[in-house]
Amino acid sequence: YPLISIIETDISQQQPKPIKPNNFTFIKATVLKRIPFNCNTFDYIFQHHLFGAYTNRIGPQTLNALVRVLKPGGLIEVYQL
Repeated sequence: YPLISIIETDISQQQPKPIKPNNFTFIKATVLKRIPFNCNTFDYIFQHHLFGAYTNRIGPQTLNALVRVLKPGGLIEVYQL
């Protein structure tokens, strides 16, 4: 999908070494703090392997942060093994 823009965030600065496409951007960030995006930025958000780490206190605020940056009508997909 060369016409889309992919942004990955991670708390770790170390990223895999394979070649990434030109439409891929990495930003060091964490949803446990304010993520550095404006409201209504993304059409689609995919989060994986974090939902089980959220406590009752952190979980709602984290999901609210994702909803804040999602465009109206957008989709959030949370994946947990």
